[in-house]
Amino acid sequence: MSRLALRNFLITALTTIISIAVFISLLLGQLYIYSSNEQFKSLEYDCLSVSYMALTWLTESYRLDTTALGDVLTAQSELKNTQTMIVDTEGNVLLSVNPGGVEKNCGVLPEEITRKLADGQQLKDIGTLGGWFENKLLSFGMPVYDSAGNIRAAVIISALPDNIPMLFSSFAKTVIYITVFVLMLSFTMVYFISQRLTEPLKSMATAAKKMARGDYSTRVKVRGNNEITDLAVAFNHMAESMEELEKIRSEFVANVSHELKTPMTSIAGFVDGILDGTIPKDRQDHYLSIVSEEVHRLSRLVTKLLLATRMQSGAKDLNLGPVDICSIISSVLVGAEQAIEDRGLEVQVDYAEDRVFVLGDRDGLTQVVSNLIDNAIKYNRDGGHLAVTVERFEEKVFVTVFNTGEGIRQEDIPYVFDRFYKADRSRGLDKKSTGLGLYLVKSILKNLHQQIAAESSYGNWVRFTFTLEPTAPPEAAEQKKLGGYQ
Repeated sequence: MSRLALRNFLITALTTIISIAVFISLLLGQLYIYSSNEQFKSLEYDCLSVSYMALTWLTESYRLDTTALGDVLTAQSELKNTQTMIVDTEGNVLLSVNPGGVEKNCGVLPEEITRKLADGQQLKDIGTLGGWFENKLLSFGMPVYDSAGNIRAAVIISALPDNIPMLFSSFAKTVIYITVFVLMLSFTMVYFISQRLTEPLKSMATAAKKMARGDYSTRVKVRGNNEITDLAVAFNHMAESMEELEKIRSEFVANVSHELKTPMTSIAGFVDGILDGTIPKDRQDHYLSIVSEEVHRLSRLVTKLLLATRMQSGAKDLNLGPVDICSIISSVLVGAEQAIEDRGLEVQVDYAEDRVFVLGDRDGLTQVVSNLIDNAIKYNRDGGHLAVTVERFEEKVFVTVFNTGEGIRQEDIPYVFDRFYKADRSRGLDKKSTGLGLYLVKSILKNLHQQIAAESSYGNWVRFTFTLEPTAPPEAAEQKKLGGYQ
């Protein structure tokens, strides 16, 4: 039994015992009061019958002498296990009868008992009757009146110690038996319920330890429909996510190692060849230019890795505001003019309006447009077509970058936005690519809460379309602000 299950069992068991103990105490207390009241009623009835005989014995002894009265009261005491006393107004016990026999003139009752009876009050006492008895008894007493209404004596009947009411005794035993049964049943149920509730927690603890050692394949069995089940389901989802993250991390490390190893191997080989004279002096400038390209490639790779890491960690650093997306596209195309001319590309630009303002970050959107247009130029065919379109549709601005060329295979389209993914399986034809461009594009747009999609007809063309949120021009916002102060 686990510590948590044991603690839950002990707490529940202790709470159950205390609750049942309090309930039984209250129940037995009420039953004791009820039994006492019933006993007092029985004693009152006996006192009433004895009082008539006592009056006759006191006033007309010729009709009922002491012997006859003693015999009757002795039989009653033996039958009901009681003690009967007849006392005068001064508290003198004239006659005392119990199952053992009859005693006459056996003492004087305490004054407070005598005074109460002399005043015409009934007596109900659970105790020693002012010290008269050694043990606590139930006693009932009542005055004896003559025909003129004068108090001539009093009758006191006490139930002896072993005269416990049968109802109370049998009920108490029944309660005890039921209590023991309920406690055993409760403890059994609590034990198994505690085990069942803590089993998923134990499994999660074991799984967490395995995950701490790097094993993310473990899962927790899900049973039932409660909060712990929900926790187990959430734990399994977390394990799946961590397993996927570990897979991505491993692939990331492998890809980074590959991307860094290739240029570094080239750089090291060419530099060593220059230093040891393997490469002749007339060819050194050529190989140094290759080294320079590889160094720049490494620089671009590290820069994009840092940007990708920052995006992944949630450090967006976006300065949101109205941005003219048409202006950004035009600037990027002007910057790529030389590359466009070198490939002999035909460029077509179609804007819905001269200026289309969207909510975004200028640097981030410049990075998005630059990466897409750079790919459209790089992977186009010589003399091919490049088109950029900006249009509005259903409260969204759609920007499309289209280019002819080899395109992308359909099976590769779902992965083109992954880190280091290249449709070129050899990974060596494009020495300037880092495999991070489209990943950064999607990350920037995701931080802007926008979408991007890729379409392609392999061997013919490829098209990327992303969405932006339209907004008012900054001039209109400024005029509205100034107008608010007028």
